[in-house]
Amino acid sequence: MLAALHVIEGISKYISPHSHDVVCARLVHDPERLCSAFGHPSVLVVMSSRVVLHEAAAPTLNGQQSKQGPPAPHSITVPASELDPEFLKQLLLYLDATLVFPRKSPQLSIPEVAEFEENSTRPKERMKTMCVALVLCLNIGVDPPDVIKVSPCARMECWIDPTKMVSQKALTKIGAELQRQYERWQPKARYKPCLDPNMEDLKKLCTSLRRNAKADDRVLFHYNGHGVPRPTSNGEIWVFNKQFTQYMPLSIFELCRWLGGPSLFVYDCSNAGMLIRYFVETYERNEDEFVKQGLTDTFKNTIILAACAANEQLPQAKELPADVFTACLTTPVKMALRWFYLQNGPLLDKDVSLDMFDRIPGQLNDRRTMLGELNWIFTAVTDTIAFNSLPRELFQRLFRSDLLLASLFRNFLLTERVLRAYSCHPQSHPALPPMHSHPMWQAWDLAVHTCLCQLPAVAANIPYEPSGFFAEQLTAFEVWLSFARLQPRPAPPEQLPVLLQVLLSQAHRTRALELLGKFVDLGPWAVGLVLSVGIFPYISKLLQSSTRELRPSLVFLWTKILAVDRTCETDLAKDEQHRYFISVLQDSKDMSAEHRTMAAFILTCFVRHNTQGKELGVQSNLMTTCLDLMADEHIQLRQWLCLCLGGLWENYSNAKWQGVRNNAHETLISLLGDVSSLVRTAAVSALAAFLTSSEEQSDHADFVDTTVTSALIGHVHDAAVIVRKEVAASLGRAVARFEEGLLRVINEDPHIVSEMAADLSGSRRAQPWLIVPPVEGGMRRVSSMPSLGAANIFVRILSALRSLAGDPYPEVAEMASRLVDYLLRKATNAAAGPVGSPQEKPRHYAPKRPLFGTRPELTRPRDDLSAQSVPIVSTHFVEQCCQQYAQPRTLDRDQDEKQAADWRSAKVTRTIDQAMRQRPREEQIRFDELLFTDKLAIKTFAVKFHPFEPLLFFAGANEIAILNYETNERFSIGCPDTRWQTPRSSARITALSLLNAHSSALLLTGSSDGVVRIWRDCTERAEMVTAWRAFTELASDDGLVLEWDQRKTPGTLFTAGSARTIRIWDVQHERLADEMSTGEDSACTCLAVDWSTDGHVFAAGFGDGSLYLFDRRQRKATQALRGHKSLLVNTFFHDWEGGEGPRILSGCREGSVRLWDTRVAADSYMRFEVRSRITAMELHPLLGRGVVACGLVNNSVNVYSVFGDLYHSIKHHEGFRGERIGIPIALAFHPFFARLAFGCDDQITTAYTCARKKP
Repeated sequence: MLAALHVIEGISKYISPHSHDVVCARLVHDPERLCSAFGHPSVLVVMSSRVVLHEAAAPTLNGQQSKQGPPAPHSITVPASELDPEFLKQLLLYLDATLVFPRKSPQLSIPEVAEFEENSTRPKERMKTMCVALVLCLNIGVDPPDVIKVSPCARMECWIDPTKMVSQKALTKIGAELQRQYERWQPKARYKPCLDPNMEDLKKLCTSLRRNAKADDRVLFHYNGHGVPRPTSNGEIWVFNKQFTQYMPLSIFELCRWLGGPSLFVYDCSNAGMLIRYFVETYERNEDEFVKQGLTDTFKNTIILAACAANEQLPQAKELPADVFTACLTTPVKMALRWFYLQNGPLLDKDVSLDMFDRIPGQLNDRRTMLGELNWIFTAVTDTIAFNSLPRELFQRLFRSDLLLASLFRNFLLTERVLRAYSCHPQSHPALPPMHSHPMWQAWDLAVHTCLCQLPAVAANIPYEPSGFFAEQLTAFEVWLSFARLQPRPAPPEQLPVLLQVLLSQAHRTRALELLGKFVDLGPWAVGLVLSVGIFPYISKLLQSSTRELRPSLVFLWTKILAVDRTCETDLAKDEQHRYFISVLQDSKDMSAEHRTMAAFILTCFVRHNTQGKELGVQSNLMTTCLDLMADEHIQLRQWLCLCLGGLWENYSNAKWQGVRNNAHETLISLLGDVSSLVRTAAVSALAAFLTSSEEQSDHADFVDTTVTSALIGHVHDAAVIVRKEVAASLGRAVARFEEGLLRVINEDPHIVSEMAADLSGSRRAQPWLIVPPVEGGMRRVSSMPSLGAANIFVRILSALRSLAGDPYPEVAEMASRLVDYLLRKATNAAAGPVGSPQEKPRHYAPKRPLFGTRPELTRPRDDLSAQSVPIVSTHFVEQCCQQYAQPRTLDRDQDEKQAADWRSAKVTRTIDQAMRQRPREEQIRFDELLFTDKLAIKTFAVKFHPFEPLLFFAGANEIAILNYETNERFSIGCPDTRWQTPRSSARITALSLLNAHSSALLLTGSSDGVVRIWRDCTERAEMVTAWRAFTELASDDGLVLEWDQRKTPGTLFTAGSARTIRIWDVQHERLADEMSTGEDSACTCLAVDWSTDGHVFAAGFGDGSLYLFDRRQRKATQALRGHKSLLVNTFFHDWEGGEGPRILSGCREGSVRLWDTRVAADSYMRFEVRSRITAMELHPLLGRGVVACGLVNNSVNVYSVFGDLYHSIKHHEGFRGERIGIPIALAFHPFFARLAFGCDDQITTAYTCARKKP
């Protein structure tokens, strides 16, 4: 977040040399244009005569701009003569700081596999219509008695004129043509024409079709009743008698009984809607009776298509075929072109005639031809109309569950459009909403018009120019995407079904996949739409493509789909499609690390819950591939490789022993020291799966499991909470694996029971006597641990559980405590013997206080305990990692968060400018204006100002009070149950610091038990972000010393105390980055970091008065500064003269303050005495040449210059009585303003500021 910077001579030395956004120029004439061009929240422009701090406008409370229009940027012009290099340096350091724990991790709901299956948007059932009855009751040459035909009228049936041939031949030819038309949509079905049938023939046909059909197959009954009377109001259609002399009625319910279910009925006859009405009314009226007869499923799975509504007659216009309804259903393109010509003929070229439609070149299934492309466009248009008009469940049932059913309903939309022009209203069951006027029909008309205009040229052998329909629809979809990202949940795009059809074309496939990837990246709802529209089968088939350009898009799409719908993972087993992603994983040359990581995620989903996937993974050498890539520099790739191995090992012994042969567990053990906490957690998770993947009992298996368990035990003090939580979960598996041995060790040593019970009851702290913190990102085990023979691993597991039960992070402690509680109950129950035995009463420990807010149940019967299994402690780490891929990738922050970040950046600039303007001159430095004073309920041990908010933090023994000194609001004062309270009353907070002070600040605390905690939301709603134990044991009288460095590094924490080492933590990656021996027996009492060396050089003061300079690059103390004779209270790096070498200020308990020039190591540069013992000491580097405040045991706070000049002494409280202040214990300066706060031993806290500078 470094602002664009323009510098002149004399300023450039204060710019970070590591910044890549620095632009150097001598003069800028238009700072506003500069700000808009760079797009940064604030721009610092340094000119020859002035400094302009150019800020972005702050957003309103709801994150929107004011209605009066966008406010003008705020510019602060400062004369160059008043420019303080120290202030400029502070501004640049804050703007260049890297955020640590930048955002709160969202609480993701982790669905179970059953929930995935229940909520899946894919079609839950797939049916096939494999048996078709084509019933034609035409009685050619004889008109029905209730039909009066006009002259001339429609005559053609299946595009055949029966009047031009013998009736029986015409009937046979029409039946054959109807079968041929249906075969275009389902060529594999069995078709049975039934021409002018009688009742018996029809019954035999129906029962035969149902008998030959599979249980879940649908039977289609197509009925053409143009040669018989209309259906009756009693739900009857007409057939003939055996002698062909009478019309015989047939109830549709009788027909349903013959055909069974599921079935599909197509009624092409006048008054067809009467059949649907009667069917629905009768079923609703007699539903109970049908239930008793077992016909409920038959009628529920019945689908009906009717040519017209009740009391409507089919059109007889001569330009239409007589079976116009059947023509629309079976030959939709031909019928649609004919109807378009009838409606828009004058608009077409005069050379286009109706006769040319029968000679359109091409095949319906060849999309490269005119006829094939028209059919392709028609499919896309009707799919789009249905998808945007129907409920999702109904769309899935009618358009995605059955190929022939989907084709008929797709064509049914055309029947509605055509027949409504002739006052007919086609009906269906289930009923569909009107779709004849959908806007997509206009796109179809345009495509038809464009193609028909080319028809004369194509007839003259001029090449056909493909339609631009799909390219235009993709462009429309791309425009929709550009606006969709501005809304949290936009309306679904109309063009989504078009993408399904575009995937069939090689010309548009790459672009369609890219757009589809952008769409699914909008969130899980977008993935659900993609699955519901039916794109997944096409995506699956594309895995058979060898086109390398499609790989990134396909990998991304599969990643998003599997993150949302886990049921799709089984499709990878078909035709060994998982090998596609193994090849992507191995392709480090052409595939980016991000896409290879996604491939590892896909393979993890494939093998994790799928036994067949595990088998195929082992056969495909997936394990070897993962192990070979473990050294990759990409963090997320290493993480998912570990998780993939864990999924492969989970409950699959064959994979475990293949891993043993490949030393896979040794490879993962080496990753326990990885720089990334996510990789370490993934490695722990994989080793835990490895530990319990086999129940084989052998010496080799015990040795391997013992090795893995020992490695896991070595990380119970990892700095990352997620690692320790996963270790606790893995120890739960170790308890299940070694339960018998653990119980034996507990029963053999009665002291273990009492010690473990004492740990749980809180009477004393857990003693982590087997484990020490790590070095260089990893953890190490004590090498001098006594050999305990076969019971060694059992003792170490118990010790690790005890240590985790006392973890500073509550969730980790609770997980371990459940395991300890289980072992204690199991051991005491086993010692008591079976129920009813004459042994003594079993021993039960009784915690003195509730454990983590709830008291454990101690009254279970012993027989229940004997059958009790190891409690499941799970972190859901893998599920959470999977869910991260379900979230949008391209939107890191929404618009409101971005505006808030810009506003905070502008506030940093404004605060530093305001502090620079209010800075008193050296002769005015007197802290005589009271800011506030109050008596708190806690004794203050540490004080801290928030740099950019009016907040003060006071640390007591185990509480933190937060005070807003402008509004006098306060939080967490006198609240013993507050979340700011530390778990152990014996530990006190000894250090405070603020992380991300220029953004959403986090509070870092260090306590005397060696624990570091970080808190989010500095109010009464405070939440612990993380906590870890910097030192396992510190002396009770000494505290933890902290120094936080965020200005030149991505977050480094220096910690020291009574231990003989100084530990340096990489907080960004939550690991121990370095550890240096102090070589001193006395405790370290203060730390200071030299910012000018990028945090490489730091100073440490000790209780015996020693002061050492350490260089992290040399990993040792490089200089010793001796002169103090007592405990060093504090030390600082301070360049008060602008020199090149580091200058150090230090003060000891006996009252001596010294200035050191590190270039001259013989003695201090100068010194002065304060004539009293010093209890606290702080430096304000921006006032004068540096101001030092010393808290003295003579009940005063003296303010000096760094050269010993006394500016001011605070001895009495303000007011009429003016009582003497107590002994100051903690001091703090505001980082920028002239403000001083201190807390005394009488629990009174006070803050002063210098009187405002007079104009």
